[in-house]
Amino acid sequence: MLLLGKCMYQGLKNNQLSFDENKLRTIAIRDNVDDTLALKLGFVYEDTPHLKKSSLAKIFTAPHKLIVESLVGFYLCKLCEIDGLENESENMLLSSLGDEEWENIRESEHFKMAREFAIGFLGVNAAKLLKHWITNSFPTYRSLILHVVNDKHLEEVETNLMKHIKTTKLDIQITNICNSLRLFLTCHNHNTNVDTENVLYLMRKVHDIRFYDIAENVYIDMPPEAKGKAIAHSLIAVSDQERILKMITRDCVDYVIDECEKHNMKYDIETFDIHHRTTAAYLVHILTNSPQLKLFEAWPNTITGAVLNDVVLDLQRCSKSVLSSEVIHATNKQPIMLILKKLNLSDNNLSQIDGALLASLICMNKDYYGSLCLHELNMHNCNLSGEIMNNMITECSSRTATLGVGNLDISDNNLSQIDGALLASLICMIKNYYGVLSLSQLNMHNCNLAGEIMNNMITECSSGNATLRLFKLDISDNNLSQIDGAFTGTGIFNLYE
Repeated sequence: MLLLGKCMYQGLKNNQLSFDENKLRTIAIRDNVDDTLALKLGFVYEDTPHLKKSSLAKIFTAPHKLIVESLVGFYLCKLCEIDGLENESENMLLSSLGDEEWENIRESEHFKMAREFAIGFLGVNAAKLLKHWITNSFPTYRSLILHVVNDKHLEEVETNLMKHIKTTKLDIQITNICNSLRLFLTCHNHNTNVDTENVLYLMRKVHDIRFYDIAENVYIDMPPEAKGKAIAHSLIAVSDQERILKMITRDCVDYVIDECEKHNMKYDIETFDIHHRTTAAYLVHILTNSPQLKLFEAWPNTITGAVLNDVVLDLQRCSKSVLSSEVIHATNKQPIMLILKKLNLSDNNLSQIDGALLASLICMNKDYYGSLCLHELNMHNCNLSGEIMNNMITECSSRTATLGVGNLDISDNNLSQIDGALLASLICMIKNYYGVLSLSQLNMHNCNLAGEIMNNMITECSSGNATLRLFKLDISDNNLSQIDGAFTGTGIFNLYE
């Protein structure tokens, strides 16, 4: 089982559930163990080899992914118990792992269930595995309290982890974090032993709280620096980070950013909206530290074109600063790649936005395969001009970008100077995975569009033999008295509504 677990551990790093018999033999020979029984225990079966592989290769696969994860969990469990092993062959199999290996085990989604199996196998000794979550980064502590430890073992496991914390040199000020968590718990009248120095216990109790309305009142009278640090510390443990992020005000925002970035804070939010004016630095902080963020919305009059320019410029600088492999390895940073599906900037004054920078923001959003993934872009009533839109489209065209925007709302903007041909090129850049034009909703209501603009747009689309598959097209409240009758007869529009 141990040999199988070690072999499958290597494959699970890349989410592979099968292995080559030669790979198993190589590990067995290197670690001087007998592999006779490994393939006869019933955990794996011989699979049909891939066509690209040699016909002589024997491929083995587990009937279910959970079997792989449980065997890897067993291997991790024994790895943590290595000090107590006496069998020489097992000790050779269980050569110690380096810090990078443990970081991968800790961070990778592929090891999620394997970690849970290992914790279950270790039981009261789970701290031997979980001690690798004690670092100088806030996210590892947040991840730590989310792992399931049997209730009857929890107190002893936390006690052993606290012993490890006290004997490990950490930059994190555990005492300050405890004070911030006590404040959060006290203001909620939570029935908790707030005098304890067990930061893991306090974090669990904070995580169990579901309503944060009172906390905002507690932070109001605090000095900006103390408030910023207290909010940053609470973000480690709360279950709903978005609610706490909304409590950050301009007076303390820099202190929150400093404390969170000093300890590599990451947010597990999927949606975020700003409901009061803030700084470009704060927006950059949210966008670059929320790897799951899919929806970003700015409430009316909360962001300006000038601020958004600064946001995009900062994102570009951040990305350029980590492009080299040497920097990525040395700093553990990755190039900036957003995964927004929806961006709503409606009812904000974007008259000063740089169209090329707006295009850059759109093109920063990519899916796992590198395709642009922003599906919905709302810029209703944003004081956009035709020149801004022309510059945005020109920049997108220069990148030969295939946009994924299915819903585009640019209504209630004065687009009287927009180039009809460029507008057509924007529409024709929006394609699905198969290269078919995929813009489904286009709202240009009340945009000061003239018939000539629409004529130019139609002519350009016709020249490219484009057929648009629009579910909804709104061009109401525009003076289209000079539009050519070809608009209704050209056949480029396939309207569903």
